[in-house]
Amino acid sequence: MKAKSAKRSAGTVGVVGLGIMGGAFAKHLSAAGFKVTGFDIAPAAIKALKKATGRAPKSAMIRCNLAFAYRADGRHEDAVREAGKAFRLDADLVAAYAVAGASLADLGRPAEALEPLTQAIRRQPTLVRVLVALAGVLRALGRTDEAAVRYG
Repeated sequence: MKAKSAKRSAGTVGVVGLGIMGGAFAKHLSAAGFKVTGFDIAPAAIKALKKATGRAPKSAMIRCNLAFAYRADGRHEDAVREAGKAFRLDADLVAAYAVAGASLADLGRPAEALEPLTQAIRRQPTLVRVLVALAGVLRALGRTDEAAVRYG
């Protein structure tokens, strides 16, 4: 009697760290039919995975983490772009609004930073770092009384 081979559909696999080992692992999994979601703090690694698999990250949290990595690297415009992609994927992702607003403030664009920081606070009113950033933006806009009263 011949054993029947069961055809299985490949699932989704997440890979954190797309360096020498993780990048190769992710590419092999993709070639084997798995849907691969990868994350790395190095934007070049994300681009390499996208090129190898033909897919960009579809997770709002991955986009948001990439925005934080860009901001930490001083790439504020890239951080704003990735944060925008993140909150378009998940309109309630507080961290995406926070990193977008903070990056815009870092770029010296307080008028643009005001809306995403306000959205972050509306969604989670106790985020101290965001409250401090929002107070700084209000001060930069000449709204010092409001900054002092609302955000100390």
